[in-house]
Amino acid sequence: MIVLFANKKYSNLFWLAIIAIFTIGIYFQSLNNQFLSDWDDGIYITNNVDLQSSKGITVKEAFTSFSNGHYHPLTTLSYRAEYNLFGLSAKAFHTTNLLLHIINSFLVFAFVWLLSKQQLTAFVTALLFAIHPMHVETVAWISDRKDLLCTLFFLGALCTYFIYKRDNKSKWYIITFLFFLLALFSKAMAVTLPIVFLAVDYFLSGKFSKKMILEKAPF
Repeated sequence: MIVLFANKKYSNLFWLAIIAIFTIGIYFQSLNNQFLSDWDDGIYITNNVDLQSSKGITVKEAFTSFSNGHYHPLTTLSYRAEYNLFGLSAKAFHTTNLLLHIINSFLVFAFVWLLSKQQLTAFVTALLFAIHPMHVETVAWISDRKDLLCTLFFLGALCTYFIYKRDNKSKWYIITFLFFLLALFSKAMAVTLPIVFLAVDYFLSGKFSKKMILEKAPF
């Protein structure tokens, strides 16, 4: 099996598998945690009568209202989808958080690999991202789902933006913009993404230009 994964065709899968194993090993116990109803879990899920009503929170309502003073309709809809499928099963909500963190770690690997073309660099960076203690609250606290979803689309946008700069095909620019919107609908901190695009531009070309700045205008 090791020989198979050592083959260039499968080596990325090997590194990703290691990242997933380490991440699951560290966060597996969080799946047994309950809701923190005295914290935001009560506001967003366990005591949210709109979420638990037979009608539920519609897409229109999610996109035209605030939740606990925050605007994150995609996060709200993710809670609604889980409630429809699993009810108030804390394990299901925690499992989703863990899966999102694993996917985000994979996206870190993909982005660093696109930048460096070095598997070891991408692996070490993604593994540190996956197991770093600063992510414990985000993964283990259900109400921090907004960070996980925002990071998912934020990193996805960085990957597609790099491909756009490399291939110069407009479809990748459009996909990047869609990822940007999804990140914003998950958490407002995604407004920083255009600045990160400029950092990617500088990394690739070593300079800034008027065209680079105007290119970010739609964002």
